[in-house]
Amino acid sequence: MNSGFFSRSVTVLLVSVLSSCQTPSIDSLSDFFPKGDKSRAAQPGQISGVTPGDAEQPLDLNRRTFVILQVDGGGIMGITPAVVLRHLEEGIQSGRPNCQESEIKDFLSVVSGTSTGAIIAGSVAAGIPAARIEKYYTDTGVKLFQSTGRYPLGVFPFFRPKFKREAFQHELYKMLVDDSDCHCATQTLRDLSDGPLLSIAAYDLCSKRTHFFRTRGTDGGPIPSVMPDIQLADAISASALSAALYFGKLTAKPVVWDHVAEDGSVSLIQGAVYQDGGQGTQNCTMALVALEALARDWCNRLSPKDQVVLISLGCGNDYTPVSYNKASRASGTAQVLSFLRNQARQESALLQWRGLRTLAAANPNFKLFRFDYHAPQGSSAFSARLADKYRQAGEEIAHRKEFTRLISDLCKVRSFGKYDDRPATQPERRQYSTKPMLKAL
Repeated sequence: MNSGFFSRSVTVLLVSVLSSCQTPSIDSLSDFFPKGDKSRAAQPGQISGVTPGDAEQPLDLNRRTFVILQVDGGGIMGITPAVVLRHLEEGIQSGRPNCQESEIKDFLSVVSGTSTGAIIAGSVAAGIPAARIEKYYTDTGVKLFQSTGRYPLGVFPFFRPKFKREAFQHELYKMLVDDSDCHCATQTLRDLSDGPLLSIAAYDLCSKRTHFFRTRGTDGGPIPSVMPDIQLADAISASALSAALYFGKLTAKPVVWDHVAEDGSVSLIQGAVYQDGGQGTQNCTMALVALEALARDWCNRLSPKDQVVLISLGCGNDYTPVSYNKASRASGTAQVLSFLRNQARQESALLQWRGLRTLAAANPNFKLFRFDYHAPQGSSAFSARLADKYRQAGEEIAHRKEFTRLISDLCKVRSFGKYDDRPATQPERRQYSTKPMLKAL
């Protein structure tokens, strides 16, 4: 059957069904304000709440600094944060005394990522140089996403994933073996526990929530730990190489997770089926890593000693607002299509960003730096067609004055804080299986 004909037929059928639904009349909120009273309504062009730039204040160079790196999801659009990360590492290496041979992980307390961000975060935690991570995206990644995979999406009756996960995993293993500190593709998250806390998000279809693969337990932290003995490559795959339609889900029968019932009781259930991390955390874990810092009291607003710097790297988003006239006339079909285009995912990232700006404005010991850009029209997480534009966006971000100022400050701060929630007495180290824990269905 012709794939194009089938795809068009399904689209026409869907639009026809949705269009046949009666569109409700548009309700107006014109009575929300008393007639003639516009004092409570912000006028066009006004800024409500935090003003631009007040969350990006210079660092206090005399404080111990806990640096958190968080990377969004976005498929091949991860080229952008990979380029930015390389500039960040090179800037600190060249500007901070005696750090020429240091890696980006040496300056971090926490590194967290979702989907493609999990690849970057996991690679950073493994000690892979930022330049090598960038090459993985701009060279290897582009070649992988330029391939057509098995066949175009929407071919009936197979509905198999578009891309072969094995090809992506092969290149991931190759990078971990050739460039990581451990030089071992079977290294577990526990093997990385001497570095910054690594947290990788993956959505579980069984528990219907996000699981967080971490290199440490949860003593003093708010985010539950899942399987520290899982291989790093498996944890990355669960978050980054399991998107529906493109790669397919991954099963993990050994995983045990806690189920909270409606009465608050907790029970343990075995077995998890993972799908792309962006499905659960809606692409961004800014709020979660900030919660980690607050729970560990790194940014006690009364403390004269410490400060937290959260560096959040985006992969590009659509920042164009919809006009009132267009939104007020949107049909039911248009609203559904907007929902299917990950409307909630982008909204979640923006909501977290606005919330953390408020936190940063209220707490002088919490510094927030969000680096993102307006993605070009036609951008796709699963197509390398605009790879050059993603790379150019990374270069543009790296030359922004707030980014160069951040690097300058990080080169001058007194010291970097380390995440350490391990007990004084370490348990006896066990030998772990080198067999992959996750498998495809």
